[in-house]
Amino acid sequence: MPGENQRIKLFINTSTVLISGGLILSLDIIESLQLDGEFDIVFTCPKLKPYSQFQNENSRLILVPRWMLYKIMRWYHDYFWLTKLIKKEKPDLVLTLCNLPAATTFRQIFLHDNPYVT
Repeated sequence: MPGENQRIKLFINTSTVLISGGLILSLDIIESLQLDGEFDIVFTCPKLKPYSQFQNENSRLILVPRWMLYKIMRWYHDYFWLTKLIKKEKPDLVLTLCNLPAATTFRQIFLHDNPYVT
């Protein structure tokens, strides 16, 4: 983690969170982290209006192309596109709010939001 007086860079993966409780929970977590003010945040998300409110001087949105969310393309999203993006950003911590953890060697917190599987 960064030393004193350095901001923590978070990479929040909400790239496949589209509906329901996962969306509400993701929006609440992002809002709470922004209010804290200690973080520089990069987050991936689908092109949905609720996410756009979080882009500001300390938060940057990376929109996931819709075609990557089709089932047949999810392997490309999960193992190539997202992995490459995380490496490029070099975050201090990855926070994954999707159904699967990101394929990365960076420190990661994975919030599993599927109660049936849990």
